[in-house]
Amino acid sequence: MQHAEIYYAVGANTLQSVLRSREMKDDPMAIFTLLLLERYPERFTGEQKDRINTWEAKLCEKSQEVQARADSSQETALVRLQQVFAENAHRIVQLEKETLREVVMSNQARSHEAWKHAQNFSCANLIY
Repeated sequence: MQHAEIYYAVGANTLQSVLRSREMKDDPMAIFTLLLLERYPERFTGEQKDRINTWEAKLCEKSQEVQARADSSQETALVRLQQVFAENAHRIVQLEKETLREVVMSNQARSHEAWKHAQNFSCANLIY
């Protein structure tokens, strides 16, 4: 496969996600493969499905470097979120909200730049 390095660098979880990535949008073979996988999955034999699953496992495996970058970025964002909460503890109490989600999504939170970062992080990473 000639674009394996690109596929690997994308760090997606599924083969379809790799093929939908912006790195692949101009590759006609990637578009063809994506359409084939999405429109005709029932036409693949068991052996073909196994081969597709094998390729998906190889191409979607995140490199240690990609995983380390993602972990580091998430840790940094979490530390920033904790700092925002610590610096604004008195405001949080005044909001009288029951959950952190309500605090982060409140109108008052939308008016501060630091709170916008908190909103973005919490929406992307926290399960309420």
